[in-house]
Amino acid sequence: MNYVPVRCLLVGLLALTVFGCSKTQSLAADLETDEQKTLYAIGVALSQQLEAFALTEDELETVKAGIGDGVMNRPHRMDMQTFGPKIGELAQSRMSAVRERQLETGKAFEEEAAAEAGAIKTESGAIVIPISEGSGPMPTAADTVKVLPRYPH
Repeated sequence: MNYVPVRCLLVGLLALTVFGCSKTQSLAADLETDEQKTLYAIGVALSQQLEAFALTEDELETVKAGIGDGVMNRPHRMDMQTFGPKIGELAQSRMSAVRERQLETGKAFEEEAAAEAGAIKTESGAIVIPISEGSGPMPTAADTVKVLPRYPH
């Protein structure tokens, strides 16, 4: 396993450990220097890497404890050889759970759209709700269409 991303994550989350969640709101007003703003930006950038884990507040506290122990060279409370490789497994399982929730949300949206008045479900599964029916000849596969761009490049 490549531990470089893990180390980058730990370094970036150091700012979170140092300041703590309880100070987050007051910290926003205290970002006066460019260095403070840059350190905060490290935390924000690395938090995006944690999105896959969908951490709860309690889990974030556990992550912060690990960062603090690692940065301060305190003894680790687990064996990295055993649990380091499990980081990817946890991310994968959390991403799968998020994906399942997104699929459920999408299915509910699809069902709602399909139930609207005038909705038509095509063979491909797309749901179309015509605004107004057109009149005139319908194009065929043999027709040629000329498309003019609205906004020139």
